[in-house]
Amino acid sequence: MRPYRVATSLTELSRSREDCLVYRPTPENSEPETYDKLFKWVYERRHTFVYIDELTAVTRSALSYPQWLRAIYVQGRSMGIGILAATQRPTLIPLFCLSEAQKFWSFYLLLHADRKRMAEWMGPRAEEEPREMYGFYYKDTLTREPTREYVLKLGGK
Repeated sequence: MRPYRVATSLTELSRSREDCLVYRPTPENSEPETYDKLFKWVYERRHTFVYIDELTAVTRSALSYPQWLRAIYVQGRSMGIGILAATQRPTLIPLFCLSEAQKFWSFYLLLHADRKRMAEWMGPRAEEEPREMYGFYYKDTLTREPTREYVLKLGGK
């Protein structure tokens, strides 16, 4: 595995010269303005892959999000910027996070409203709970194939 550096502030992140960086902000560095600066930095840096572990921590609501996050979703692909974002509450994320996505994975979601939101993008199967533990639905919008159900096999079983 490639070595990487973990940064806890934007100053530390922007001064780093490593190719592989992980931004793990402290609570005081988790404000909306800080995330907007982060996404602007990514936008200007170009050729960057972004993973967001919980999108609702960054967006706050479906109508409140960093402007540079939207720029990355809408224009980032042409600039070599990739983004993978996870959430447990898809009803609370901005619409552009779904409309600009090419691939969807939907694991168990407790609330029916969240499953219904995913079904809007993945098809009616995604509104059902996965049939098996560790089951999930997958949809690739580029192939236009129907949503498929898969099961993660853990521990070599």
